[in-house]
Amino acid sequence: MKSLFRRPLIWFIAQAMGFAVWLWATGKFQPVIAPDTNSYAAFSFNSVAAAFNQIRTIGYPAFLQFTSLLAEGHTAVPCCQYAIHVMCVLVFWLGSRNLFSSSWVSMAAASSLLYSNVIFRYVFQVTADSLASSLSILTLGLLLLLNTRRPKTGLWIVFSLAVFATYQVRPAFLFLLPVLPFCGAIIKWMLHHPADKPSGARRHLIRLGVCTTLPLLLFCSLRMVVSDHFGIVSFGGSNLAGTFGQFMTPDMISDLPKELHPLAHAVEDQRQHVAKKHPWFQPRVTLDYMDIERRFDLSTWHVFIPAAEHVYGPDPRKTNTELRKLAFEVIKAKPSYYALWLGKAFWRGSYMVVSEIMANPVYLLLIALAILIQMRYVFHRLKTVASAPEIATTDLFMGGNTMLGIGVVIAITKISLVILTSPPIGRFMDPAGVFLAPAIVVFIADRWHRGSSCSRIAER
Repeated sequence: MKSLFRRPLIWFIAQAMGFAVWLWATGKFQPVIAPDTNSYAAFSFNSVAAAFNQIRTIGYPAFLQFTSLLAEGHTAVPCCQYAIHVMCVLVFWLGSRNLFSSSWVSMAAASSLLYSNVIFRYVFQVTADSLASSLSILTLGLLLLLNTRRPKTGLWIVFSLAVFATYQVRPAFLFLLPVLPFCGAIIKWMLHHPADKPSGARRHLIRLGVCTTLPLLLFCSLRMVVSDHFGIVSFGGSNLAGTFGQFMTPDMISDLPKELHPLAHAVEDQRQHVAKKHPWFQPRVTLDYMDIERRFDLSTWHVFIPAAEHVYGPDPRKTNTELRKLAFEVIKAKPSYYALWLGKAFWRGSYMVVSEIMANPVYLLLIALAILIQMRYVFHRLKTVASAPEIATTDLFMGGNTMLGIGVVIAITKISLVILTSPPIGRFMDPAGVFLAPAIVVFIADRWHRGSSCSRIAER
């Protein structure tokens, strides 16, 4: 029995089950309908053309179809989302074992992902946020698994399908396409240089680029043939207009292309109508970040989309295209506003990532523990003879920097992609900071090991 509890897998399973019990006890396995739910639930699979001409990608609607087979309505959604999350974290653990000689360190680093803010806040919601974040963890785990000497062809195929599934569930995760090949090549170089030839990392980069990009190009090409639109979904223009269309003023309409005049006039009429129902929603132009963010949902769903549907009818492809054109024209007319927005939004996004980590009770405890372990290390280091060498393990150094690098690159890329079209609101930013937690865990392990080595040296 004692040997059983010396296995990291038992402790990982215990954490997953314990967290599941807590989620159940706090009512987080009861499905909650969100404003986005209907757009996923009403997704039509009647034909390929019908599926390709909606505002949602096929991933999450397909998931809802699957859960409906297990239980009526959306009852099974939270449990399924959590079960998938645990399996994705398990794959991440398997991948992180390539970084660390200790299974306990890799297990602890992966376990931190169980408690991400996305699970605390969205596992019970019938929206794509939780599932997409979990699948992103799966893709990173598979990326780490690919950093063996000769990964099998099947693993490459699974990785490619996992990336495809992630952005099919939530298109905002398209930011993974440039991030994964870059991170994969750097990790390959760090782990195997100089044993490998320098070209090994370059070959790895190319293979990863093909695996991530080819399915997207094939899918978008198919959509082009079926729906005459080259893209993953017909929706990005709505967010773009809901954010930057706020900079449009009535006097700008005459300077817009003539084909956009009906849409611009419909937008102005809709703005006045919404302002009457919601007095706080004023159509005046502002550069105050919080004002723009507060207006985002109303501006998108109650101003620009209804105005576009009034002019062009309920055709998502057409309304999305025209709203994108309008947003680009507004940005072209006021580039300084857009530049100022990017700066403010990036700062706000960075703040959101850091503050959300601090708001997570598990991560706050890890940060407090990291501070205590660092103090312990400094105390023992000061007791060590200055000339005595400090004993440290290479894998903790390399693995810790790898985890930190992945977390920072993903956070910066996610923030940068979001602010191009939308405000960095909470549910957009929670996934950005997910991969910073493992770096904290590895830091704790590294400082504990260094402090222990200094203590042993001082006792000699």
